[in-house]
Amino acid sequence: MHVSSNGYMDDDELVLAALVGDLYAFDELVLRYRPAMVVVPDVVQDALLLAYKALHRSI
Repeated sequence: MHVSSNGYMDDDELVLAALVGDLYAFDELVLRYRPAMVVVPDVVQDALLLAYKALHRSI
């Protein structure tokens, strides 16, 4: 897992970390996309739930 000098991990890196069980990485992804939940909350919530379930199928 690579963290840049500013402590930032990109989405791809967070997904990879979540794949190996890092729930904090998945939490970070949720926090990044939380503002979209204000605009279309049901769509974003459904997408995040599907993404989380898909993580476990891909290992």
